[in-house]
Amino acid sequence: MMTMTVIILLYFIPVSVLFILGIEVYRKNPYHQLNQIAAIVLFLMAVQFVGTYLVRYAALFYERGMVVWLFYFPSFLLMGVMLHFVMRLTGRFRTLPKWQLLAICYGPIFIFLGSLLFCPFPWLSVKFVNDGFWKYESASVGLRYIMLGARVYTMVTCIMLAVAGFRYVKKYDLNTKRKQIRVILLGVLLSSLWSVAFLFEKRPFFLPESFNYPDLGMFSLLWFALFLRFAVLKYDFLPSIDRTYQLLYDLSPLSILIINQEGMIKDINPQAAQLFEQSPQELLLRHVGQVLLIYESDIESLDDDYGEEPYPILQGNYTLETSSGARKHVRVESKDMKVQGELLQYVALIEVAKGKIAEERVCYLAYHDRLTGLPNKVFFENQLEMHLAKPNPDPFAIMRLEVYGFEHLNEKVGSLIGDLVLQHVAEQLRKYSPLQAVISRLSENTFALMVPEMVDRMQISILGSRVIEGLKEPFLYERRSLQATVSMGIALMPEHGQRAEQLMQVTDIALNQAKQQGENQVIIYEASVRCEDERQFQMNYGVRKGLEKGEFVLHYQPLIHMRSGEIIGVEALIRWVRPGIGFLSPDQFIVQAEETDSIVDIGYWVLNTVCEQLQGWIMEGLPPLMMSVNCSARQLLDLNFPKQLAETIQRTNLNPSLLCLEITENTAMMENENVLKACEEIMRLGVKLSIDDLGSRYASLMLLKRLSIHSIKIDRSFVKNIVQDEQDQTLIQGIISLSRELGNQVIAKGVEKFEQWELLSTLGCDEVQGYFLSRPLEAQELLRFMKQKGVTA
Repeated sequence: MMTMTVIILLYFIPVSVLFILGIEVYRKNPYHQLNQIAAIVLFLMAVQFVGTYLVRYAALFYERGMVVWLFYFPSFLLMGVMLHFVMRLTGRFRTLPKWQLLAICYGPIFIFLGSLLFCPFPWLSVKFVNDGFWKYESASVGLRYIMLGARVYTMVTCIMLAVAGFRYVKKYDLNTKRKQIRVILLGVLLSSLWSVAFLFEKRPFFLPESFNYPDLGMFSLLWFALFLRFAVLKYDFLPSIDRTYQLLYDLSPLSILIINQEGMIKDINPQAAQLFEQSPQELLLRHVGQVLLIYESDIESLDDDYGEEPYPILQGNYTLETSSGARKHVRVESKDMKVQGELLQYVALIEVAKGKIAEERVCYLAYHDRLTGLPNKVFFENQLEMHLAKPNPDPFAIMRLEVYGFEHLNEKVGSLIGDLVLQHVAEQLRKYSPLQAVISRLSENTFALMVPEMVDRMQISILGSRVIEGLKEPFLYERRSLQATVSMGIALMPEHGQRAEQLMQVTDIALNQAKQQGENQVIIYEASVRCEDERQFQMNYGVRKGLEKGEFVLHYQPLIHMRSGEIIGVEALIRWVRPGIGFLSPDQFIVQAEETDSIVDIGYWVLNTVCEQLQGWIMEGLPPLMMSVNCSARQLLDLNFPKQLAETIQRTNLNPSLLCLEITENTAMMENENVLKACEEIMRLGVKLSIDDLGSRYASLMLLKRLSIHSIKIDRSFVKNIVQDEQDQTLIQGIISLSRELGNQVIAKGVEKFEQWELLSTLGCDEVQGYFLSRPLEAQELLRFMKQKGVTA
């Protein structure tokens, strides 16, 4: 039989060893969470031995309470803390939400406590049998299986977590950490097998009956403790600085990171954690490139200095982002040192002056859209050019999106709702686009994505459809459901070109095709697109670029009063001086521009230019002239046009009665209330209206009665043959007579011969213009022409 001394030694030697190990592990690095958890594991193991000893010798009255609270409860708690330790060991699961961590690690103890509260007592009862020195507890079947299930769960989960962590550190080639995990994993396996082996058989058959010690299974804890100690002493959880200087390291005013050759953060002092506004555990084993962002101005010099180092020496200006999203600017210095055979880099961070925050804000606003927070057109084009400038650029896709009917939405419900729709589109693009995509707002209602490494058309089409479906999701504003409708055109690099301008043109062509097919359509550009469509697109694209580059000019053709022969006005006629092509007249681009919104851009440019020019002439002392300008139907359909016209007149301080907008007969006959309303608002401003090319479409002359216009212009096709064709003479005579009744002025266009002039004068025409009098002139030429005619300042 075993003596009392032997019995006491079998309990209290493990207790002493475990307490000593716990203190040793904790003191190794008391500020690190892994050391703290490991120490708790060792202390709980010691509590298990103490509780078990007391159960064996306690009075019968206390036995059931002791076995629950000093044996089973610490057992479940220990298993939970061990899982917690293994989970935190590698840093693989550091981003796991707390509730998931609690569920995985401490689920068994909650099940145990719930079973004690809600299960019938006989299911979880404990009986005792006296046998010499010992009292054996005999757990019920239910309690045994709960205990067995918890141990198997702990063993399997520990192994799974350790294997997952091992793969994680292997991915980053963390050799020291891999060795450490191997030791811990071996300890878990050995202790788990020992524990399960002695769960149902207190004394194995190979031991003599005189050795009737009932708690051999508990020595599995001691096995694990020894492996844990070996991992701490041999490898250390944080093989970083000499612990002799731990106090200096912790109290240093400098923020210090310690990274290995692969750039993984191995250690961090409290000052650095405070700088990042994160706990050390959140930063450990993260790659330093994820937390420090290099300044663009330092990239070139750093690339030159790095050479072929395993991981570059960190030195220069960097930006870091805190947990709250705020950015801080730091100056970084570093030094290589060898610790325990491992080459580490000691990185010191010093926060720099706040002046760079303002500098960064200016840079941000220069490259980002204020409304949506997305990069703007300048940023997108820079990124596109940088990507194409690489020696062998990877393939990518460019997606251009346009919000359908955005102008109408703004006009109907206001700009606030329009802004909300744009913000919703930006948010959905961030949500449904790949992480590596560059998202940008190009213009008011146009967005673009550049998605790297996209070559498969099916994959691109699926992505485009997914983005479109995401944008179709409605959102609520003041109990009102709003939804964005878009069209998308896609270009592929290198299939559709390898120049930025070419690719953007292709996306515009594809977008126009998508818009023609209806709402929420996705079109990938096809090289077999019709030549006419492509020619039309090239022209429209060129118009927009021409406006940006100042390729358009205005010429002015004088209007002559027939009775006095005086110059009473001019008509502004646009010309396009296109590089590589030459001089283009309006007939060569206006018709195509009318088919797209580019005519609106042309119209606003012309209005602004003529108002400034006319006011400039008046300021120079020239007598007031009537300035006639062509106005397209698309401009009149734009509900903002009268407002913008008023702003232009006010800005240039021009007398509105000197401005005359010419609309075509076809526009005047449009059955559209918006057009009629726009005409009324224009006339209320004091601006005159004229119908251009009257009779070119044989429309009813009753439209003269519908609109209170200032004048009409007879189409050049009737003037051309007026001398020979009596029908044209009769028609012109009728127009002039009707105009007299309605109080309208009559202007004849295209007068090229004296005979035409003479006949029109006989018929009673008020004003004429044409090559017989003067060709369209540039501004300076017009001044010389007027001087010749005696019109001077």
